[in-house]
Parts: sequence; C-alpha cells; structure tokens
Amino acid sequence: MTGPSTDSSHPPFLEELRRLAASAERYYLLGSGIEERIVHGGRTFYSRFRRIDTPPNPIVLSQHLRRELTVGLPLLDREERGRLIVLEYLGEDPRRFHDTLRRLVEYLGAGRLRCYLGRRPHQRICLLETERRSLEELARTAERISDALQLRLTPSWKILPRRDLPPDANIYTLPYGYIN
Repeated sequence: MTGPSTDSSHPPFLEELRRLAASAERYYLLGSGIEERIVHGGRTFYSRFRRIDTPPNPIVLSQHLRRELTVGLPLLDREERGRLIVLEYLGEDPRRFHDTLRRLVEYLGAGRLRCYLGRRPHQRICLLETERRSLEELARTAERISDALQLRLTPSWKILPRRDLPPDANIYTLPYGYIN
C-alpha cells in the first residue's frame, strides 16, 4: 500500500461507487442535525441521516465525491439480509490496521476485502464482501473479526452490521477514493 489516491473524482472510482450502490433500494443523506428518532429494542436512537426511498443516482454519487453531500447506503435489505461487513477505522495507523485486517481475512477465508479512503485523513472504510446472509450471521462474523483484531491492535474502529442497532442505523457512508 503506497499513499492514498489524491484524485477521488476519477471516473473509475465513480464506477466503483455505482457498483456499490447498484443493489441499494434506498440511500441516506447526512443532515445538519437530528433527522429521525427511532425506537428499537426499548432504546431510542437519533439518526442524522435522512432516508431516501429510491436508489442513488449518478448525480447524487458525483455530489458525494465532490463532498457536497454525504451519502450512506444500507447494509441490509428489506428482509434484513446482506452481503457486506463494514469496518470503519478511525485511528492513527491506517496502514497497520489495513495490513492486519487483510491477513486476518485471508486466514479466516471470510470473503473479499476492499479498503477505501474515508472523509477524514486517517479514516479508512473497509468492506468485506461475503455471500448473502442474515443479520445474525453477519453480526456474528463481524464480532469474530473485531475480537481477533483486538488481540493485535488498540480498538479504534467500528464494525457493522450490529444486531443491537435498528435496520435504518446499520448503514455506512460511501468512501471517497481508492487506497493505492
């Protein structure tokens, strides 16, 4: 892994976003304040994302890349099944995190890993693509990966999907560029 890509508006990356968004039935836009109050499992969640019940279009994806909007995609479909596990790294050593995660995923044979640039300089968004599974199975695999990472790294990531979150909170923000 060399340095981060500096030109995230490059057409191939827009194609990558289109590929990520292709199966989404809906998307979410980050608002400036609380957009929705969700009660789930006896707890109240406050979401800053506004749900849009149409698939994301190329204009929205381009605006996201220009940082005019922040677009999120759901991890689960209406049947609460999905194909992605998302690890969002927020620490100071993204290279070490990426290398450790890559080796762990290879060892576990957990799926196809792709890591991207996030909104902030050290932020990384890593997508682990698996076969289509239920929320329970995805969350169990995600917890296993997180537990194994904690043996080697200081916890500075969040991992989705989680069973304790409502379906509309199991979303991830689209990345902004490739990691070379």
